[in-house]
Amino acid sequence: MNVLPLFPKHPLFLAQTTAALTGAYLTNYYEAVSHLYWLLMLLLMAVLTIAPYYAVLSAAKKTFYMTVQYWAGSVCAAGIVYALHHAGRIDIHETGLIILLILALSTYFEGVVNASKRKVFVGFYLGLIVLSTAFPDTYLWQLFLLAVLAMAYSHYRQGIKPLNSRLPLSSAELNRS
Repeated sequence: MNVLPLFPKHPLFLAQTTAALTGAYLTNYYEAVSHLYWLLMLLLMAVLTIAPYYAVLSAAKKTFYMTVQYWAGSVCAAGIVYALHHAGRIDIHETGLIILLILALSTYFEGVVNASKRKVFVGFYLGLIVLSTAFPDTYLWQLFLLAVLAMAYSHYRQGIKPLNSRLPLSSAELNRS
């Protein structure tokens, strides 16, 4: 579906990737409070995903309600994780990792449903952060390098125009060159 570009894709991708990398470092050094960061990220990603559809609600009503239900399910899953934490079933470190896993899966599937390669990458990247928490000192610099490479590639792709937009439109323009 073609919705208004309320949030440009490239800057949004840069912000999401930078926030994910910040979360990776936060999880490594301040593990006890990282669950709050990942919960905030989950809520922020939900709002940033729902907002463009809300802006064109009359044209995209079905997609808007589907997206709201999808992210509401993710927020409810996070609420269940916190209920398990408060019941003493899981500790605070595991709570953060489970919230991060919910965020990773939600973002990845959001990218799959909307055919957004950038969202798929951010979801995959968040999944790698979940995996790397077992060996944070070993893989943190690789995560940083991957984020930098992905942002550079996104910037490069942002500047590429389709081939047909570079072709002359008329024979007069063709004769000038």
